[in-house]
Amino acid sequence: MDIPNGAPAGRENADGRPGVRPAAKRVASGVGQRLGMGAAGIAVVAYGWWFTDRRSFSQGAFLALVLAVGLLIAVTEVRRARGANSRHAVTDRAALFRCAVVVWTAVSVAVVAWELIALRSLPRAAHPTISSLVESAERYHVARLALYAVWIGLGWTLAS
Repeated sequence: MDIPNGAPAGRENADGRPGVRPAAKRVASGVGQRLGMGAAGIAVVAYGWWFTDRRSFSQGAFLALVLAVGLLIAVTEVRRARGANSRHAVTDRAALFRCAVVVWTAVSVAVVAWELIALRSLPRAAHPTISSLVESAERYHVARLALYAVWIGLGWTLAS
């Protein structure tokens, strides 16, 4: 059932009254959000280029990782606090969440099984582990950046 001002039932303004935002504000916020996401994507790639140039297991690499994780936690907490007023958003996505848990569990089990089977199989050259495949690619900076991008992409997928 629609409300007289044209808003679908169940939609509320920030002040709790039924209604929708004016079209100009919706468009402006959508454009701003896309620009923000684009800028964030460029920043993540630039950080990845710098981060993947650090020597593995060095103090600099560790501090760079701690910086990224701390920033990610801060951004996540801010986004969570802003979305706290949407009580129904979590329950609306519950079925999708359960499906995602099943899929990611199956993928994780398959990857761990592959790694363990390959680790115990001989000859080692005929049964490469994930780490041995990645090791050969890590010699090149662009390949390290690609692995970083895959890692970020999987993390984003898991988190959203």
